[in-house]
Amino acid sequence: MRELGIKIIFDLDDDMWSVQSSNPAKAHLKVFNDYERGFMTCATECNVITVSTTRLKSAVENKLGTKIPVKVVGNAIDPALLRPSPLKKDKSKVVIGWGGSNTHLIDLAQMGKALDVVVENNKQVHLHWIGMAPPGATLAFHERVNSHSWVPVKEYFSRLSTWNWDIGVAPLDNNRFNRSKSAIKMVELGALEIPCLASPVQPYLELTSHNEELKWLLCESEKDWITKLTALINDEAMRNYYGQLLYHVVMEFYNMEKRSKVWKDAFQLAGA
Repeated sequence: MRELGIKIIFDLDDDMWSVQSSNPAKAHLKVFNDYERGFMTCATECNVITVSTTRLKSAVENKLGTKIPVKVVGNAIDPALLRPSPLKKDKSKVVIGWGGSNTHLIDLAQMGKALDVVVENNKQVHLHWIGMAPPGATLAFHERVNSHSWVPVKEYFSRLSTWNWDIGVAPLDNNRFNRSKSAIKMVELGALEIPCLASPVQPYLELTSHNEELKWLLCESEKDWITKLTALINDEAMRNYYGQLLYHVVMEFYNMEKRSKVWKDAFQLAGA
């Protein structure tokens, strides 16, 4: 590619040097040791590395040095892809949603038994798992808990709104790997005006810093999760209020249309 004069941009959105031992992927990365060699080759042969967060930029520069430019482009959403649900909502239900894989078991543990408590104590609450229902969860076979596996990537955005979630949850363990992540779960739900409770870890601390009122959505303990979930469950006006606050922050700071210049700068940095 270099001989042909083709410019190479290597895009990275995870700190692959700090995958947690609790993450099932860690064992696979150890087994397939060629993975890291190939990964490092790609990272060192490109013209520019693009990353999703400033923390990840620091991680890359600490590992690779500063010889190759590292540009923070930040995750963003295309407003045209996230539209209100065409399906009529059942007003008798309050749906709490979460999506992810078994790599997030340590993250879900940050909520303690909060979901069990709110489902049992609020008969209007339904819980929706996407991708994975945690193994051994007491809610796995509850009549008001629904789970299904992955949806095709190309269909994700068109389906997200049709699930008609009222509240999203995005727990994160406070570790180095997670501190380099972006707040994409809160961004996607905010674009649909759905309030999302999250852990006070770097990605969500950064997003909520754009509006101090959004700090209320951060939960530091199991008690916090229970208290704030219960408040949102029982107050539709509160859900709408925080959904609107999130929406305005997302449209202002995480809008792909407004972020296009950052990508243009990355291409120019690569010499493209």
